[in-house]
Amino acid sequence: MSNFRLSSAGISVAGFTVISPTTVNATLNVQAATAPGQKTITLTTGGTSNTVGFAVVSPTLTSIAPNSGTAGSIVNVTLSRSNLTGITAVN
Repeated sequence: MSNFRLSSAGISVAGFTVISPTTVNATLNVQAATAPGQKTITLTTGGTSNTVGFAVVSPTLTSIAPNSGTAGSIVNVTLSRSNLTGITAVN
């Protein structure tokens, strides 16, 4: 197993383990500033390369509950949707 190559900045391979002749487990480090969109991951072995797509997604909110509050009050809310892992701030 030679290496992994990535087509875009902001993603690096933190490590990988060959599980079997058909399976590799890899840990990708997607930096916080990496632009959302489709990226290409290339696995190179002995001069042969194969590519697959990998999507970097943005957090997407679909609801807030409760969705109102009284002026001058403190309101605890629940934000819901997908891709919220790793969120470090709510503004």
